[in-house]
Amino acid sequence: MANELLPAEEPSSSEVPVNFGERPSDGDLAPEESAEHRLLLRDFGGARDASLAALDAMVCDELGTGAAVRLAFVLGQSLFELDELADSDKRYLRRVFGSFKSIPDEVVVLWLALLARKGERETLRRSSDAFVKLNSDRLADVSGGAFAQVYAFDVLCEALGEPGRAREFAEGTLSGKGDAVAREALLARIEEHEASVAAEEDDAERRVAEEPEAAQAEAAGEED
Repeated sequence: MANELLPAEEPSSSEVPVNFGERPSDGDLAPEESAEHRLLLRDFGGARDASLAALDAMVCDELGTGAAVRLAFVLGQSLFELDELADSDKRYLRRVFGSFKSIPDEVVVLWLALLARKGERETLRRSSDAFVKLNSDRLADVSGGAFAQVYAFDVLCEALGEPGRAREFAEGTLSGKGDAVAREALLARIEEHEASVAAEEDDAERRVAEEPEAAQAEAAGEED
């Protein structure tokens, strides 16, 4: 009969409906995805523990992979949010990678940027000095030049307050013909930073000088 109901066909694997509203469980995710998932949920303690455990479980050959980089990113960001970046070079980076010579370049750049933003000066100075010493022959090329920018400006200028060293680094490290544009741009940023700091210092000195005059004027007004 034309109107006879036919038995429903079993859907093929490509036709099975997917509920996009469900969150995947940790068991369905790769370790780096699970750690990232916790970070997105702002479970910073869980993200720290998950990323560190996954990194600790990796063998040496795996520590240079994209998965290791992603895990290290999660670890660094979690420590930043938890305010636990102090001595993180000793407690985490060296524990996982052994030497600054072995840490993926992208991880170093991110870690230094986080340390600089957090103002962890002691850890920042120790970490950056160690990396510069061990990689002095290739600093201009680390992460496509990103390290030179972060180290000179974020680390030396802003975090450590050493624009003179930043200028020396830029002029000495970015000395090749192909580095001219990056060097001039970096030197311009350093000069702008110095001018801004000088202006702030002048403004602070002016306010200090004006305070006694303001106090005297206020006292005179009270006497009247």
